[in-house]
Amino acid sequence: MVLEGNPEVGSPRTSDLQHLENQGSCVLSSPGEDAQPGEEPIKYGELIVLGYNGCLASGDKGRRRSRLALSRRPHANGVKPDVMHHISTPLAHPSPGHMPGKVTSPFCHQALSNRGQHSISYTLSRSHSVIVEYTHDSDTDMFQIGRSTENMIDFVVTDTSPGGGAAEGPSAQSTISRYACRILCDRRPPYTSRIYAAGFDASSNIFLGVENESNVLQDGSLIDLCGATLLWRTPAGLLRAPTLKQLEAQRQEANAARPQCPEAGLCLDPGPPSHAFAPCGHVCSEKTARYWAQTPLPHGTHAFHAACPFCGAWLTGEHGCVRLIFQGPLD
Repeated sequence: MVLEGNPEVGSPRTSDLQHLENQGSCVLSSPGEDAQPGEEPIKYGELIVLGYNGCLASGDKGRRRSRLALSRRPHANGVKPDVMHHISTPLAHPSPGHMPGKVTSPFCHQALSNRGQHSISYTLSRSHSVIVEYTHDSDTDMFQIGRSTENMIDFVVTDTSPGGGAAEGPSAQSTISRYACRILCDRRPPYTSRIYAAGFDASSNIFLGVENESNVLQDGSLIDLCGATLLWRTPAGLLRAPTLKQLEAQRQEANAARPQCPEAGLCLDPGPPSHAFAPCGHVCSEKTARYWAQTPLPHGTHAFHAACPFCGAWLTGEHGCVRLIFQGPLD
C-alpha cells in the first residue's frame, strides 16, 4: 500500500481513526456535485480497479463502480493539520460509543469530544500522547475510498475475485478497510494529488509514516487496498492511452485482414480455437495446443524441444500455450 503520514507522531489507535472518519461527513460534498452546468470540470485523474476490464460483474452503479474520475469540486472540502496537543499522561482506550476518560488537559478533552472538529490521537509511549486537530483547507479537495457505503465515502470498493466473479462462499469476509484511504488534490495547478492511508507493521500496530517515501500519486501508481488494487491515471496519461473507438477500429482491421487458418491436418479435433501457442501466437483448439506443447520434437542431433506445429517456433512458458479470453458485449 502507498503510505504517508506525519513521521513526527506515532501510532494512532483504531478507535480514533474511526472517530475521525465519522466526523468526515460534515465537510464532504456528494460526488454528483462535482460538475458545473455548462462547463467541463477540471479532472485531477482517474482511479481504475484492476481485474474488471471496465465494468463490475453487477454493473457500475452509483459510487460502486470499476472506475472513478476525480474532478474539482465546486467547494473545497480538504482538511489539514492545525493544532497539536502533547499530553504527558497516556490516553485511556474508550469504551464503545464513548470518548477517552483520562485526559488531563481541558483543551484536549474539548478537541476529542467536539463532533464538529476533526481530531486524531496518537500514543507514542506510556508517558507521551499527542492529539492533532485538523481544520478546513480551502486549497484542496478530499476524496475518500473504502468498503463502507456511508455517505462520506466517494468510491466504494469491494474485494476483487479472480476471474471477475463473486467472492467464494456465502460469508466470505472482506479484507478491505471500511475507510481505506484518502486522496487530497490541490485545487490549483499543477493539481498535485496525494494519498493518505494507514497500515500495520510487523507487530500489528497501526502506523502512518514511511521514511523516504513520497505520497504524491504519479501516472501508473498502484494502490494496494489489501483485497483490491487501484490504478491511478493522470489526465496526461489518459491522453496517451487509446480510446474505445481506436481499439474497435483495430479489431475491425484485424478481421478485415482475413487471417489465414492453420493447416487442418495438424489439428487433433474440431474444437473451438480457444488456445494459442506461446510465443508465436498460432491459434487452435485446447486439445491440439496441449498435445503439441507436451510433445518434444527433435532439434538437431542431440536435443528435443516442444515446438509450434504450424511455424516450428520453440514453445516457451510453463505450459507452452495460453488460453484466449475474448471480451464479449456488455448487456
